Parts: sequence; C-alpha cells; structure tokens
Amino acid sequence: MRKIKVIAAVQLPPPVHGSSVMNQSLIQDATVQDKLNMKVLPIQMATRLEDLNNFSLTKVLRALKVYVQFIVSRFTFRPDMCYITLSPKDFAFYKDAILVFLAKVLFVKRVIHLHGQGIKDITAASRWKTWLYRAVLSNCEIICLSPRLVDDIRHLVTREPFVLNNGVKVSEVDTQLDRPVDFLYFASIAKSKGAREYINALGGLHRKGLDFQAVIAGGPKDISKEQILELVHKHGIEDKVRVDDPVYGEAKYRLFERARIYVLPSYIECFPLTIIEALQTGCAVISTRTGGIPDLLGDAETGLLATPQSEEELQGAMEKLLADDALVKQMGQLGIERFHQQYVWTKFIENYLNIIEQVNGK
Repeated sequence: MRKIKVIAAVQLPPPVHGSSVMNQSLIQDATVQDKLNMKVLPIQMATRLEDLNNFSLTKVLRALKVYVQFIVSRFTFRPDMCYITLSPKDFAFYKDAILVFLAKVLFVKRVIHLHGQGIKDITAASRWKTWLYRAVLSNCEIICLSPRLVDDIRHLVTREPFVLNNGVKVSEVDTQLDRPVDFLYFASIAKSKGAREYINALGGLHRKGLDFQAVIAGGPKDISKEQILELVHKHGIEDKVRVDDPVYGEAKYRLFERARIYVLPSYIECFPLTIIEALQTGCAVISTRTGGIPDLLGDAETGLLATPQSEEELQGAMEKLLADDALVKQMGQLGIERFHQQYVWTKFIENYLNIIEQVNGK
C-alpha cells in the first residue's frame, strides 16, 4: 500500500520545549514511519529558549533557506500534503505564515497543528491582523490541542478544527514510593510559568506556620537561579525549598515519583506535557485556568485550578491539598486512570494518523 507523502515543517530541539519534544517524538515514531513517507523540514530559528521571540538577521536568512527547501521539495518529493506546526504569534508567526502561503500557491494540502494560543486576543485588537490570520488559516485543516483551544481560532476558520490531545509514552514509574516532597515545580524558571508566584505562595504557607517540603527544578529563562535563591532567602524558607537544575528523560519521573503535588501556575499554557507526566506518576495537580488545562484535568477532577497570577488563589489551593492527604491520593489515582484512558502515546499516534488519513481522503 502506498504511503501518504507528507512534508513535516516542524520545530525540533534544541531548544527543548513542549512542541519541539512532541514533534521529535512524532517523526521518530515507528508506526508513523511505517504509515507515512515523511520528509522533515526543521523550521526552528533559535537554539535557546531565551532567543525564541527575538528578531535577528540570522533568523531571516534561516527562514529564507527553509522556503527554498520547501519549494524544491514540492517538485522533487511531490507531497500529498504539508504538516506545519504554526507558531501563533511574534516573528515566528510571520515566518510560518509565509510557508503556509507558499503551500497555497503551490497547491499543496495544508494541515496546521497549533501548539500555542493567543490568536483570539491578537485579532481582537487589530482588523488587519484579523484579515491576516484568516487568510493564513482559511481553507486549511486545523488541529487544536483541546476543545477550549478551538475557541481561540473558531472565528477565523472555514472548516471545523480537529482536536488532538497531546500524549506521552508510558514509563516505568513506581507510584507506591514514599513522597517526601509536598510541592514540585518542574518547568522553565520563567515569569510566564509563575515561578515567582510559586515561591511567594510557599512563603505565605511558611508565615502561617505550616510545615512542608518543596522543590523548584528547571532551566532559567527570564529569571536566574540566583534570583530564585534570593527570593527563597527573603521568605526564610531555605530549609523547606530545594532549587534543582533541569533534568530530562526518565530522570524527570524520579522527581514526580517523590512528590505529592505538582504545581504549574502558568500565565498562559496550552496542553502541558509536564501535567500529563505528573498524572502518569500519580501526582495531584495545581495549575491555572488557561488554555486547555481545564480540559486536561477533567475540570479539576485530578487537581485544583487558580486564576493566573493570583498568588492568593494559588496559596489557597496549595494549603487545601497540603492539609488533605486523602484528597491528594484520590486525585492522584484518578490522574493515573485518566492518563491511561486519554493521554498515552499510542492513542495520540492513532488519532494523529486518523486525521492525516481523513485529510488525504478529501
């Protein structure tokens, strides 16, 4: 049987972030390689997280190289479609938008997978941006990460988007280990991830005389490790908080296994892989009402939600779970079940291939 030919224009590591990790796992998957003839076109313009949103001449030259490669591939590879992980904003959006327009001009079917959000807010503030985004997304097949994220682009699209939840591979985790860490923050050390709010909430718990152990682990983005240590010192919680460097692969599951509650107080997110990983390991979750997180957690079935940037709500959620071990264990068990029902990697691949086959049949 002839394989479907796909040009995959995707972001790959480095840098390491949710969408680049998903893309790399996707193109390396044995089932995908068996079903699809995929030509990979890396479209990342930066190798460090802190450079992702910065404009530079080097990025322009790299983008021009991508466009030339795409045009050549159109006529030498002769794809059935192109699969593009479109960045929703900043310079990266305009770079990706040109690629979409090239595909339109060259009469290639387009599947756009959105791993970000914010388009609704961007277009609400500008008529010409509304026109531009509609021109990019119209007559394309769109994949969103959750039902709530469809609302971000529904006013711009001409076809009903597909919904494809992220997934992660099943790892060998021990959910029966002792969990000496009450709170775990595992993400980039960044303002937008709520790193400061996390430490400040821990400080608030300390001032109320509550006992806990917490970890913050991740690579610095726009907050340095020294700034975090200074904030920990300011709150007088050096004996309660450990600041770790980032870990990857199976090593990250050793962090989750030892923690009762995973905390991700982001200002903006889509469908975070770290929450899925936390569910797999039986952690209860505290996060924020943004993007697809309410869908991911089953409307707080497996965790609690706070308003982004609200230290008061975040601290309240942390205090509630700190005091209720039975609820934490219940949420953890429901999280394990939810992971195996909805977020295992094989289910993601099955749903992804179903979408590609549907698009190819149109």
